[in-house]
Amino acid sequence: MLDKQNKSVDWLLKSLDLGSDAGGLTAMGWTIRAILRHDAGNDADALADVRNHGRQGIRDLFRYVTDQPQSVDSTPEAFVLGYEPSLASKLPPDQQKRLDAWYGGVGTLFKWLVVSEGNDLTIEEVRMFADDVGTAITDLAPVIVSSQLSHQRLREKQ
Repeated sequence: MLDKQNKSVDWLLKSLDLGSDAGGLTAMGWTIRAILRHDAGNDADALADVRNHGRQGIRDLFRYVTDQPQSVDSTPEAFVLGYEPSLASKLPPDQQKRLDAWYGGVGTLFKWLVVSEGNDLTIEEVRMFADDVGTAITDLAPVIVSSQLSHQRLREKQ
């Protein structure tokens, strides 16, 4: 489920290139709309959206997420934590939780890169897709947003 009440989710969705109803949605926009339609109990419309745009939309979302560390010339760990942990170090629980959210979310998005298309996509698959991807976005949003803002702050002059 996509938690639209979460401020980080709202901020992340506003930063994505989703398009608009008036100007036309992007594939990622249709994919997000499908998740929201599923969350509202409208699986038939969600099915149509994912059948037509899901594969490209999830690919665009995956690329957006996984390009975030590169946007600040860092590794995923340094993007999420602000430093590169040593292999031998045990991370504090809050930092480990951030990394777990990052890698869990990225892994979920990666898994769905092969979502079925067209008539091969079933209503059961679209339900799993919407639940998994919505949860991944909800889990990733606080990590991505806070990391983006922290790296932006580091780039500012004092």
